[in-house]
Amino acid sequence: MSTARGGESKAAVRKKAVRTKGEGKGKGEGKGKGKGKGKGKGEGKGKGKGKGEGLTAAAWAKLARAAEQARGRAYAPYSGYHVGAAILTAEGVVLGCNVENASYPMCVCAEAAAVASAVGQGRTRWQAVAVATEGPEPGAPCGACRQILAEFGDPDLPVGLVVGGRVARVVTLGELLPHAFSARVLNARA
Repeated sequence: MSTARGGESKAAVRKKAVRTKGEGKGKGEGKGKGKGKGKGKGEGKGKGKGKGEGLTAAAWAKLARAAEQARGRAYAPYSGYHVGAAILTAEGVVLGCNVENASYPMCVCAEAAAVASAVGQGRTRWQAVAVATEGPEPGAPCGACRQILAEFGDPDLPVGLVVGGRVARVVTLGELLPHAFSARVLNARA
């Protein structure tokens, strides 16, 4: 049996990565509005969405495969770093991949491409995002893409970090960008 860090089997680690709210213990489970944040042992009591709430392991697997498919379409002749993104909406999945350019500032990240495609299709209510990278460590969205995602995604939007077609880790958008600049800040001006 192959093991991951801490002596757990790789299968056990993968299973933990796709847990939904209420299925386990630990920091971050059940985060949301209301009392409690689910830190430590026990479950959160919040009303908001937790990491991956509402998504089954099968749904995460399907979204991960879609992100991996998009990664296969990436155009990255300069860096060789192929990235794919998949945004799950009520109407279906929207894909994006990174597109490099010889003029480096003109490159487009996979997440930005997926957001532009989703907005162009009128799909601005998202359920989850998956970002596929080569690994071995899962790559998270860059700072600019975190801000782009925050324009349309709530802080509790689950973001699956995918390596090898499998979700290696699920984090929330709020964890990736804890103090996002948003329309709320602009609207608060006197």
